[in-house]
Parts: sequence; C-alpha cells; structure tokens
Amino acid sequence: MPLVAIAHGFKGTRNSGGAEELSHRLAEAGYAAVRMDFNPRTAPKKDADKTNLYDLKSMEKDMLRAVNYMIGHHSIYTDRLGLYARSMGGRVAMTMANENSGGFDFKAMALVAPAGTDDAMVYYMGGDESWEEMKKTAREDGFIEHQGQMLTPEWFKEFEDYNPCDFGHKFDDKPVLVICNTLDYVVTDETSRKCAGAYKKQPGN
Repeated sequence: MPLVAIAHGFKGTRNSGGAEELSHRLAEAGYAAVRMDFNPRTAPKKDADKTNLYDLKSMEKDMLRAVNYMIGHHSIYTDRLGLYARSMGGRVAMTMANENSGGFDFKAMALVAPAGTDDAMVYYMGGDESWEEMKKTAREDGFIEHQGQMLTPEWFKEFEDYNPCDFGHKFDDKPVLVICNTLDYVVTDETSRKCAGAYKKQPGN
C-alpha cells in the first residue's frame, strides 16, 4: 500500500482537525495512514502524564519513527510515501519533503494552513516584541509556558534557523496541495499563500 503520514499542529492531537476521519477514508481507498501525538509522556504507561514539551526536531523524529514502523510491520510501498499536515505540523512536513528527511523520497504533500513561513509563529505569539520577550524568558528560565506547552530556547531557535519556504524548490516537480483556512486565527490566509508560493513552479500544484 502507499502510505500517508499525518501530522497535527501546535497543541493538537492525532485525532484533531479531522485526522481520524481522514485516516479511515484513506484506508477505504486503499492507502495506509499513520498518525501520532507529538506530546511525549513521563513514563511508558497508558495513563502517564503528558510532558507538554516538544519541538520541531522531535516532531520530525516521531514522524520518521511512525513511517519506519509502518514499513517494518506492513506491506508499504517505500517509493510511494506522502505527507499530510496542519499548522505547525505543516512546517515539519515541508521540512521533511524539502530535505528528504530520513532518506525518504516523499512523492506528494498536502498542507492545511501550514505555519511554514519565517514569521508564522511570530505572528501567533503576538508579534516581534512578544516573541523576543518570550525568547528571553525561555533562555533565562529554561522554558516558557504558553497555552499549556513548554517552549524551550531550542524551540525558538528552530523556527529562526530554517524557513521551509526558502527551500521549496528542493521538492523537485512533485505535487503539493495547500489549503487555506480563512477562519484560522493562528495561520493566516496570507501565510498559507506564501507557503503555496514556495512550490508554485512545480507542475500539478
């Protein structure tokens, strides 16, 4: 089967944003799907507390673990892998597609309101001044809590060090679908369009 790896956004879960229904529909159409919570727990127990601590790199690692698990346990076409992601997960998916993360040659990508620009999360956090103040607190205290999530200095650095839109050209001529959510107060319509523009020269988009 072809495989679609599904990534949720900031504060989301493996079932948020219609991901559960999408997984079932993909299965009915003959596609394998895998999704996961980007929120590690304090112990390997079903009822363990969540740490509310994750960053872009750990999200990417979780995605790769999930893809490799599916390949190791199911009949997956390793040359037919796709990515579907929302919001902050969209930024991770863009990075993975651009950079052939894990050595995989991803064949297609669908994004819903992806936070894949240089200023997407800065806007979400209240603008440049707020972003810098949060960075300062995280640097001094080791983290800053925002909406229940613990954001470390590394979390901020990852967003500043790599802008996925700058490297869309590396995704060759593969199809990309970007869905703008005009009612999204986190990722603006303009941000989604900028992400789409990073792949605009590719046929099929």
